[in-house]
Amino acid sequence: MDLENKLNLYQIFQQLYTAHPELLADLLHLENAEVDELPQAIAQHRYIMGVIEDDAVYLMTNLLAGRTHKLYQPQGIWTMGRGQDNALTIIDEHLSRHHAAIQYIATQGFFIHDLQSTNGTFINQEPVTVPLQLREGDRLRVGGIVFSFFCCQSKQAAPLLSDDLVSYFSQSTPTRLPEPSDRTAPLLNPNRKRLQQRKTAILGQESAEEQPPAQPLEIITLTSEEQAKVLDRFFQRDEEDD
Repeated sequence: MDLENKLNLYQIFQQLYTAHPELLADLLHLENAEVDELPQAIAQHRYIMGVIEDDAVYLMTNLLAGRTHKLYQPQGIWTMGRGQDNALTIIDEHLSRHHAAIQYIATQGFFIHDLQSTNGTFINQEPVTVPLQLREGDRLRVGGIVFSFFCCQSKQAAPLLSDDLVSYFSQSTPTRLPEPSDRTAPLLNPNRKRLQQRKTAILGQESAEEQPPAQPLEIITLTSEEQAKVLDRFFQRDEEDD
């Protein structure tokens, strides 16, 4: 590749990074991930949710080994970084030992701090130089980790179900999805037809009949003479239409 092409590619990359700096973090994360981790790293949506529930305040996140965790901190300050003494210990070479922190301040909300990290902390592509209040849907990057922030501070009671619906759910048989290697196995419920009729009766809809399996198409082989007759009839009809 000559120098001019390299320069053009660099300018394109610079413009792309200026508009979407979080892409570089994702690329670095994928570059350092093991091959077996790539599908999970691509598909997983990483997040931290701040929850305010009566007198309790905690974080929920899937940044720790890809599983959802509930994190309490008596002082309302959750640090994150490579160090084992953080509330969120994340092994990433682009993170400082103590990289950033989320703080909860009563009556004000959650705030993000950068702890003088080497690679910086960013919120919606802007560097964090002073504590900034977090809002619903903010996109954050700490080192090579990109995640979204959500906040839950209200709750409401859902209405009670009718007796018919409660009866339907009590008779249903939950089915667990198979592991990825067994995804081709059919998911059959022996009570499926009866439950479907019960459900449609409750919802006031007609019960859908199960369609029989489609029959395979029969392939008809024509002789050369038969093919010629078909073509003659086709072109003759085409001329009549014209």
